[in-house]
Amino acid sequence: MRALHAPEPEPSVQLTLDRIIYAALLLIQSDGVEKLTMRSLAKSLGVAPGATYYYVSGKDELIRLVTQSIVDAMKLPSEGSWQSKLRETFRVMLQTFGDFPGTDSLTGSPQVWDTAAARPTAHMVALLTEAGVPAAKMDQALDVVTLFSSGALRHAELYRRLGLGKFVETPAFDVAGTC
Repeated sequence: MRALHAPEPEPSVQLTLDRIIYAALLLIQSDGVEKLTMRSLAKSLGVAPGATYYYVSGKDELIRLVTQSIVDAMKLPSEGSWQSKLRETFRVMLQTFGDFPGTDSLTGSPQVWDTAAARPTAHMVALLTEAGVPAAKMDQALDVVTLFSSGALRHAELYRRLGLGKFVETPAFDVAGTC
């Protein structure tokens, strides 16, 4: 009779929160945010479906972390007139979110966006202040910027889905040209 030996352990996959977020971003980039599931994420990482729950409580938290990661990747401009910084801010936002299909919908989710938007909001307040918006009107101005941002991201996503190229490269995008 042959002696039984335990099988050689397979090399374990070192799972980290950064790896999970990166894998989620890759899945979103290839399939869109609507097809991201905890199961598809675990499969892409080569782990059991429950393994990711040690790091994130569920899809809502994962989406919040992914959104924060995308927002953190935005390189907000600091040089130039307020008009040029405004144009560049929107261009960067469209370019950054445009790299991840379907993420336009994330900006319309208050529970996701409210946390992720602190840095871009502070940047926008500074720009609007530089443009002469009075403090008493700042919330209203930020609402307009938020609506424009969400609409521009949605428009860019529709351009992508219809195969029309990148919306950020069209003349219709020149928001600051009307200021």
